Amino acid sequence: MSFFNKLKFKEEEDEDKLNDLFKEACKSGAVLAKFHFDAHGKNAEGVTNSLVQFVGRLSKENGVIYCKGEVDEALQGDDKVWSSNAEVSILVEGFHVLIYLCFNYAPWGIEIEKPEKQEFTANDLQGFLLDVSKISQDYSKYIFEQVISDEKREELLMAMDKRAELGKKMRDEAEKE
Repeated sequence: MSFFNKLKFKEEEDEDKLNDLFKEACKSGAVLAKFHFDAHGKNAEGVTNSLVQFVGRLSKENGVIYCKGEVDEALQGDDKVWSSNAEVSILVEGFHVLIYLCFNYAPWGIEIEKPEKQEFTANDLQGFLLDVSKISQDYSKYIFEQVISDEKREELLMAMDKRAELGKKMRDEAEKE
């Protein structure tokens, strides 16, 4: 059982006790941040409900220790579109979780609250970059398989084949030298 599994956060915890728990968790590698999200739609209730559901889904992600969101009242703009914002306090097990959440949930704003300083090893950084690479590959695969038309997919495959041929040619020439 990890240190993070031992932490218990309850809604009725007083703020000082919660802050002490956050500090303790951050000593073990956790990160406390604020995410900012927005939503827009045709009606106020739909916009508000979508943000509440969004925060609920975020709170259930792996590596999330604590998550509490505050959703602003939806306002209607001159364009008759309703808009609202959510500010979400989130404590995660480490920066790798934060990277994953940022990529998958795309907040428009992020504030790191704790820790103020963090040292990373080369292995940590390598892990972060591999996570980003994997997420990017998954996203590209999704676009390639689900979004792009068959015609465009064929064009891309042909272009990739040409690049592979050029790469092979360059490698062969470099090996000759």
